[in-house]
Order: sequence, then C-alpha cells, then structure tokens
Amino acid sequence: MLVLGAAVGIYALANICDAAYEYKAMGRRDPFVPLVGIAAKAMGTGLAAVIDINDVLLQGMVVGQDGDKRAVLNGEMLKQGETVGSVTVKSIGDNEVIIILNDREYFLKLFAEK
Repeated sequence: MLVLGAAVGIYALANICDAAYEYKAMGRRDPFVPLVGIAAKAMGTGLAAVIDINDVLLQGMVVGQDGDKRAVLNGEMLKQGETVGSVTVKSIGDNEVIIILNDREYFLKLFAEK
C-alpha cells in the first residue's frame, strides 16, 4: 500500500510540474514588480515609450523547454529579432542581451560577473 501511495504522489507531482506556472496575485502585489527607484520607472513605461538607452532596463532572461531564449526588458518578454517601439533585440546570450535602439547597438548585462 505504501508503494502505491508513493506512486500516486509522484504521478501527481509530475502532473503539477508539467503545468505552466502562473502567478496568482489573490489581491496581493506581484513581488517581482519594484515599488520605487529606476526599476519601478522602467516597469511603468514598457518599451513603446523608450527614446533613450537610459529608459531600458534588462530585468531577466527566460529559457523555454525547447531552449528558446527571451529577454525581459521593461516588463516585456522579447525573443531574438523582435521589435517593440524603437527597441530591437539583436541577440540573447547567457548573461547579456544586445539591443538596437535608434540605429545603435547596446550591450546590456544582467549581472556583473565576479
């Protein structure tokens, strides 16, 4: 009986892990959205309003199960070659993103290496 219970538990856990994760606020604020500072300002504007590189904030990178990479810029997820407003993602590396803004390339690092 213990073996059957463990098998059912593992099966249920596997089904939960396969489901797409979605943040459910339930009336609370999203902990990944900054409240103050430059990050909060960038989050509010999105990419459509960007006119200067100082308006762009690299917040993270996402890798799908198929290895497809996305960059999170000002709260929006973009894949390589995608354009929003005047921002185009040229390439996405492990720790950096190259974007094109106003016909100039910019190298953005997610975090500094030690």
